[in-house]
Amino acid sequence: MNTGRLFARARALFEHLDLFPLRRVVKTLTARDLAADARASVNVALLTLPMGMAFALMAGLPVQIGIIGCAVAAVAGPIFSGTRFLAFGPSNATAVMLLSALAVAGCNTADERVALLPTIVFLVGIFLLLAAIFRVANFVQYISRTVVAGYITAAAVLIMANQLPNLFGISLRDSNGTFVSVIKCTIVQWREIHPASFVLAAGTLFVYVLVRKFLPKLPDMSIALIASCVLMVATNWWDDVLGQAKEVETLKDFSLEAFRFGIPDLTLHTVNQAFSAALAISILALIEGTSIGKSVAARAGARFNTNQEVFGLGMANLCCGLAGGMQASGSLTRSALTASSGARTAFAGIFSGVILFAALFGMSDWMHLIPKPALAALVMFAGTRLINLKAIRLVTTATPGDRAVFLFTLISGLVAPLDVAIYVGVGLSILLFLRKTSTPGIVEYEYNDAGELAEAKKMGATRNPEVSIVHIDGNLYFGSAEIFQDQLRRMLANENLRILILKFRNAHHLDATSVILLEELVRSARAAGRNIIICEVRGEVYQVFRSSRLLSVIGRENVFRDRPENLTLSASLAIRHAYKLLGADAVKAEVSIFAKDRGEHTAG
Repeated sequence: MNTGRLFARARALFEHLDLFPLRRVVKTLTARDLAADARASVNVALLTLPMGMAFALMAGLPVQIGIIGCAVAAVAGPIFSGTRFLAFGPSNATAVMLLSALAVAGCNTADERVALLPTIVFLVGIFLLLAAIFRVANFVQYISRTVVAGYITAAAVLIMANQLPNLFGISLRDSNGTFVSVIKCTIVQWREIHPASFVLAAGTLFVYVLVRKFLPKLPDMSIALIASCVLMVATNWWDDVLGQAKEVETLKDFSLEAFRFGIPDLTLHTVNQAFSAALAISILALIEGTSIGKSVAARAGARFNTNQEVFGLGMANLCCGLAGGMQASGSLTRSALTASSGARTAFAGIFSGVILFAALFGMSDWMHLIPKPALAALVMFAGTRLINLKAIRLVTTATPGDRAVFLFTLISGLVAPLDVAIYVGVGLSILLFLRKTSTPGIVEYEYNDAGELAEAKKMGATRNPEVSIVHIDGNLYFGSAEIFQDQLRRMLANENLRILILKFRNAHHLDATSVILLEELVRSARAAGRNIIICEVRGEVYQVFRSSRLLSVIGRENVFRDRPENLTLSASLAIRHAYKLLGADAVKAEVSIFAKDRGEHTAG
């Protein structure tokens, strides 16, 4: 294959994507648009700054890592997506999954977590880019929302559990980061609880709730954090009022000199260590980002280009991995605020990222003023907002299968790492789907004494027919083909049966497995002196018969194509052919019909 052909194929992979969509935005940009985007960006940045610190705290990382992730994603995402509907950056769900993944990888110290983080985030970017390039993003709809509900609920519980040590001012020992481990260690160390930390956290949460209720348009998290800082600086209440010798723990100042923009560690050992976590985070980011973007775009009556947005999400994660920031996903709160603040173009996100970068450099020497218990209280409250009681009620009452998937996903997320919960939930939902679609039901029918077609009281209790008609209604892919073959073999075991007519109008999704098993069935029936006739064969099924050469095995004379203009013609021809094969015995032959119970049955 020559170089020109390789380049042509490479271009074909990207033909559905715009590699630099921001240039289209610039062509139509006006001063009024820029002014509106600038105003919206201030609101979004004020909300994002404390959230970025909170996300880092969730994942057990230094707070500057969260701010860097928010800033880099806010700038890079819109450049490669061209959208104003999706605010890029870390999220609650992906942050707690990152915490779990880092614990499983054996990263027990902050330095170890910071060292592995760029590799995980960089791999997330690669996975998302591949999803966009190969249009895998279109398949997000096939991941059950029940799985997402179970995972998000587990993540919310884990978020709140992991903030208990910061809330109570204790440092856990021997915890592996799972819900059970954190609760167990917190209970064991309850004597070390620092009352002043808890009181300060409660006061911060009280201010936060008041602002949300009476001043909903103001940045509630920022105001609550400022209030906690003022309280600590203005008074030494933990010494004077409560008489505590131990001070409330605060965040640590940081220096930006140590940060470098570069390729993360991609050695085989490190990639193997980060691979599973990166894959799980990318799946969650894909689901979360596309769902949020579609929701916000729908409210604005605009189109949401899923693959293009996932491309932007992938590029945002690549940039975060190179800069050492946290992973990027979509944020419903920040996306909704961007829209409600009057943003008109993708520059709203870019401007907010610039503000965050400025805050990152300006706050490096002031982080010691922010008390950890106050930030922990806000994180826990944010975790409660992830729990959607309406969605939980729906998925636990809809069907037994949905209830099982939700509970297994939830329990897996509480007792095991969160990436395991995603795989357990998706795997179980697939198994239940295959079980649902791979169990063909066949009901035997016969003529009663009144001459009417009715369901037999007991399978196998009818008169022995020489000709049996079987209505196939459902999927004949690999999951159901063998079960269906076994059912037909039991029918063919009837020593009086001479001809079996299969009605294929409602047979769907034939694959290689079903063709092989059907061929075996035809050959074994013929060896036993019986014939199989197939009628009402639709065009796509007939093509499978012909391309797989099954048609020659069955015999063209035994296959009757469906006639949409005359729905009974194909079956009539098949029955006439059956009587022709019976010859002299046709006069005394009896016909029974087997059908999947759908409420309507007709004789052939």
